[in-house]
Amino acid sequence: MNKGKDIIVRIIKDKVALEKIKDSFWKDIIIESCIDPNSIIKVDGEKIYLKDFDIVLGKEQAFFFRGYGYAKELIEQCNAFFYVEGDQLLINISNIILNLQTAEELFILKEIFIEGTYNVDTTDDLSIVLDIGMNVGIASLFFASKGNYKIFGYEPFPVTYNQALHNISLNPAISHSIISKNFGIGRSKDTLTLDYCEDFKGSMGIINTTDEPFDKSNNTHKQQIEIEDICDELKSIRNNYPKTNIIAKIDCEGSEYDIIRRLDEAKKISDINIYMIEWHRKGPKELIDILKNNGYVTLSIDSKNKYAGMIYAFKK
Repeated sequence: MNKGKDIIVRIIKDKVALEKIKDSFWKDIIIESCIDPNSIIKVDGEKIYLKDFDIVLGKEQAFFFRGYGYAKELIEQCNAFFYVEGDQLLINISNIILNLQTAEELFILKEIFIEGTYNVDTTDDLSIVLDIGMNVGIASLFFASKGNYKIFGYEPFPVTYNQALHNISLNPAISHSIISKNFGIGRSKDTLTLDYCEDFKGSMGIINTTDEPFDKSNNTHKQQIEIEDICDELKSIRNNYPKTNIIAKIDCEGSEYDIIRRLDEAKKISDINIYMIEWHRKGPKELIDILKNNGYVTLSIDSKNKYAGMIYAFKK
């Protein structure tokens, strides 16, 4: 009975708090996001003050509400903090500073800093990381912060690439460890024209892996991108770092299959010591079979998932 009473009291409090918010834009955002309206201190014109984060957001930062839960986890588990400078919403997490522009970026931060998706450490003085699918630079900065990695980051979409450059510039102490390249990696050199949506930068590729519908309301347009042959890029790096261990982090929304096939056909799979691959839609089996046939030990996460999962592969 007491539990039911508590729920009723909570509903009444939420309703009262919502009624105090007169701006229909913010009221709709709060309702859609299932946010506790009591965590809102006040709405002042275009701005809203969030008690849980001690920040004031403008309507251009309303995306934050879609990642509200992830943001709270990042504070609770990683001692992250959020702040606003000018028109930028920033996060400081493990002394890495990032300019946030989408809710998707909060999810990626959770994957990397809470779930430990790329927590691979080596004892080498220097290892090379191929960040294939650099997106806005979060993983590249994560690796750079470890101190013993040289990162080559590949991002074909110009808008996403420019945000990655901006995020890297916010971290001058480690930015020298990252070489950014504005092209994608695939099985051969190519020029493609693909759909691009700024709200889902991390889901753009030869297949769009977001479940959100793409239309004009999602800020979607066509972009032309350049693709380079994985074998050519690997050869160039090996010429400069002939004996350095290479780690391939591959998250490129569908191109992972062509990349691994190409390396296998060229007998270059073993030029890379560790693979961390996020697969999409087509399942992990083909990728795992190729890696195992080339002498790698593999670990597959979420292998029964229909949409995506992780493969980790290590040389024996």
